[in-house]
Amino acid sequence: MAIIDNKGIIRGIVGPSVFRRSRGKNIVQAKPRKFMQTAASIASSAEFGLISSSAAVIRHAFAPAYRYYDGHAV
Repeated sequence: MAIIDNKGIIRGIVGPSVFRRSRGKNIVQAKPRKFMQTAASIASSAEFGLISSSAAVIRHAFAPAYRYYDGHAV
């Protein structure tokens, strides 16, 4: 259900569309579709989550050594 605020701006879902505001502009986009993930996809995302958490620990451990000179990678 969408809401019209005091300024007349629509926010929320109306039918197959989503109304939102981003960076001062009103945006209308298609509502995301639901889909079923395969077992392989679920396993892959779980593995990625574990590796991502491990990488964060390693980055924080070595932060004093490289003084954040890795560019914009992080």
